[in-house]
Amino acid sequence: MDTNKGRAYLQYIKRVKNFGWMIRVFSGFYTENYPDAAGVSKYPVVFLTFYSIFSAVRHRLAHKIGHVPLDAESQKIPIFRYGIPDPRTKKVPVWCFWDGDKEWAVENILMNSVNFP
Repeated sequence: MDTNKGRAYLQYIKRVKNFGWMIRVFSGFYTENYPDAAGVSKYPVVFLTFYSIFSAVRHRLAHKIGHVPLDAESQKIPIFRYGIPDPRTKKVPVWCFWDGDKEWAVENILMNSVNFP
């Protein structure tokens, strides 16, 4: 995927019901054109998220460079954290965690002190 910082590489992991297409994003921005997909898949992973990757490919916002099978460990859903900041305080009063099956809320974690723009 081209960005204003250079080319970023990501990999589709799987579709997750009610959330969409889970992808992993590899570290760094690069200028080389479409290196070997197997080599790219060995780059460090910065984060996982949900993204409409197939729509991005269809609209030429992202480009497929190859296919690299994922091992069972890479296909697991990690624990995702999310929270909704209070508009007045800009702090998240309650964080929620989700592991692909269950969801739970946690109050008063260290992240509550983070301010959001």
